[in-house]
Amino acid sequence: LPAGSVGDRLWARIGEGLSNDASDFYALPLTRGAINPQDGWITGGCLPSNSLPDLTNNGMGQHYWRNFQTRMSLSDGYPWFLLFDQNDQLTMFGISIGGPVSKWPTTSGKMDTTWSAVKQPISGPNLFKYPNAEWAELWTYPSQPLIPFFHLHSYMPNELLFLNQQDPTLPCGTFSTSTMHIVLRNSSNITKAACKDYNASDPLNAVGLSAEQIRASYGQDPPENVDATVPAGI
Repeated sequence: LPAGSVGDRLWARIGEGLSNDASDFYALPLTRGAINPQDGWITGGCLPSNSLPDLTNNGMGQHYWRNFQTRMSLSDGYPWFLLFDQNDQLTMFGISIGGPVSKWPTTSGKMDTTWSAVKQPISGPNLFKYPNAEWAELWTYPSQPLIPFFHLHSYMPNELLFLNQQDPTLPCGTFSTSTMHIVLRNSSNITKAACKDYNASDPLNAVGLSAEQIRASYGQDPPENVDATVPAGI
């Protein structure tokens, strides 16, 4: 391997077997050009560096989500997501874990705070510090507004409209999700050129939309009988 490399492949185990046969793994694409749309990948939001100066100077690049649809059971979303930079290289990947109840992978089982409560920008490189948390967090707790940095209008599932709201009166309002990003390349120099699959002409992909505006743009709340469960082990 070249000096400084951490590997030459990224494999995710599939199925419940414990063998090391290649057929028991899914090879995640390392370049944007290697993405196979037939595998269920869709374009997500894009976050260049310095887009959120009040939070962090780090960027993420363009997200790609697998098995996401505008209407779906939240159990069907693939737990791994990918992010690519302006050179079409995998700059980081992440894992999203969730469940139908409001519980998170913290010592208390609760979210310490939300994104909007962050008071000081984070110089990085890879941790977020929530004001009410004792330590810098490896986990983040996504909630609306998720457009345009994490998802794109007309691609984001309706069932994410009330993500992490801890409110049983809302559709899917008790569903909790935490994400962790594993950074492979410098995330402080991701340019807007990373946002290659991005419909900037859609006003509903504009920066600065509120959670209420995003929910209203979807026309209706997701039905309350949508299956918001996840399979065991996810």
